Amino acid sequence: LERINEYIEKAKSSWLVILICMVFFGGVLFINALMKPTFYQASTTFHPETCYQEGESFSPINLLFGCESGGSSNKFMIGILKSRNLSEQVAADTVIIDSQKYLLADLINESIPDFTSLYSYFQYLLRDEPRKKILRVKIIQAASYIRSSQIITNTEEGFISLAISAFDKELAGLISNSYI
Repeated sequence: LERINEYIEKAKSSWLVILICMVFFGGVLFINALMKPTFYQASTTFHPETCYQEGESFSPINLLFGCESGGSSNKFMIGILKSRNLSEQVAADTVIIDSQKYLLADLINESIPDFTSLYSYFQYLLRDEPRKKILRVKIIQAASYIRSSQIITNTEEGFISLAISAFDKELAGLISNSYI
C-alpha cells in the first residue's frame, strides 16, 4: 500500500503534464474520428443450389429447391465467393446507372476516399501525382477491395449470408447484386 501511495503522490505532483497529454491525444483522436468517412454494408442471404455429396447431412431446404437428396454443403460455394477469380469478374462487370454503362471497377476505385485518418492524410499530402491506371490494374485493385470488404458466413439453415461493405451505400448494393 505504501508503494501505491508513492505512485499516487507522483501522479498528483505531475497532474498538469498528465492533463496536457490527455487533451492533446484526445484532440488527435477526436480529429481522427471526424475524418473517418461513413462505411455502408449491404447484406444478402441466399441458398445456393447444391446436391447431396458423401458425408453431408440431410437438409430439407434443398428438397424445397429441387435437389432430390437434400444435401447441404455450402463450403465449396463459400470458397468460390471468396476467390480472386470471381471478385475480378465482378469488378470487370458493367452496371447500368441512369441508363449509362459504368465499369464497376471504376466506380469502386472512385468511391475510395483519398484519406481516412490523420496518418493516411499525411501520406496523401506526401504522395506524388497519381498515374493513370490501365484497365487490368483497375480491376485487380477493385477486386482486392471487394475481397477485403466482404464477410461470408454459412447460416444454420444452410443459407449463405454475404455482406459487402463500401464507402457508398448504392455501390455496396451494386457489388452485392453483381455477386448474386
